[in-house]
Amino acid sequence: MTEKNFTISSITDDQTAVAIREIREAGSSLGMVHNMLKNDTFPGDAENRSGELVVLAVRKATRHVIELAKTLGIPSEEAEEVTRRHAAIRKANLRIRDLESQLGESVTPDKVRQAIKSYSKRINYWWKVYGFGHVRSFVFEEHIIKVSLSCLPFGDFAIIDSKTPVSDKERRALWRKSLEARGILLAEDERGSRDFTPVDCDQTREALTRIIMAAFPTCRITSFSSHVAHDTTLPDGRIHYTLRDIEIIIYSASEVAALPLPEERFE
Repeated sequence: MTEKNFTISSITDDQTAVAIREIREAGSSLGMVHNMLKNDTFPGDAENRSGELVVLAVRKATRHVIELAKTLGIPSEEAEEVTRRHAAIRKANLRIRDLESQLGESVTPDKVRQAIKSYSKRINYWWKVYGFGHVRSFVFEEHIIKVSLSCLPFGDFAIIDSKTPVSDKERRALWRKSLEARGILLAEDERGSRDFTPVDCDQTREALTRIIMAAFPTCRITSFSSHVAHDTTLPDGRIHYTLRDIEIIIYSASEVAALPLPEERFE
């Protein structure tokens, strides 16, 4: 480490201001240590806590002294050690990013497509079993998955030309009961294309929130959207709103991967 001649006249106004700031911060920390050592009567746990504070204060003061030396251009073994440590950390981080890049490049586009297809099937099947049956959109982004869940009651039934119309009607009745059992308030839809619709109310939102959070504990529900219902078909004759969509953001892809595929079934 080469020593250089240091003169007060060689430092700039900015260096002076920074140096004074570092001296003030270091002095504050050392002053606290001085007072604690001077008044060294601490009972039990207080002594342990005070000891920890002394260590933290000394380390903080050391950092400010190192910054002071760097600011004034005074060589310091401690400063050089910090620089070496930071360089090693940067090198390790670059290596990690390089390995991540290599791993990403080793995955073929076809494998990526198959994985996304599998995730989409899992989401769709889950919403058919626990929700209303139709997922409007499923978008993979770099760190999140955005999903738009339709609240139109499609269910897991053929829309037209069903091969099992009688059993579909029976299953649809059971499906409706299961939705109501989960706390979802439903209303008749006499003029719409569906025989019932979910009512937008606190009870329904809370029930759907429970269903969604049970599947995706780390997700965030960003919005519920609704529109005025075709008919005032609530028992008390009130005009109500019908839920249309729920927008959610899933932060953990592993939660989607944990959902079963149609052939695996839910337990």
